[in-house]
Amino acid sequence: MFVTKSKDAIGGLCFLGMKISALIDQDISLTEDDVIKMSEDYSIINWLDAQNVIKEWDVDDRKILAEELCSAANVYDSRKFVAENNGIAVLLAMIFLIIQSGGFSRTIDDIR
Repeated sequence: MFVTKSKDAIGGLCFLGMKISALIDQDISLTEDDVIKMSEDYSIINWLDAQNVIKEWDVDDRKILAEELCSAANVYDSRKFVAENNGIAVLLAMIFLIIQSGGFSRTIDDIR
């Protein structure tokens, strides 16, 4: 609903980045390893939901985001991402990677 069905998926991902960055201000943290592991096993979506970061996102958007974050985690290199001491910064770097790649690289039909 929020991202894939709008004409501005990049804007939706930027808004997601702003909401994630607000977690730092709330002293919410994860380790780099937590973010990578949770992205690879898709549990990052549940964590983001528990933080009220993706409450506007529908099920399909969440599935696509989970796939994109898993892909980003699989290519993660702290030297390239220039973030390694703060898991929230790593998560933001992964969102920026998705944005830099032009947004979502797949549709819900690709992952069903």
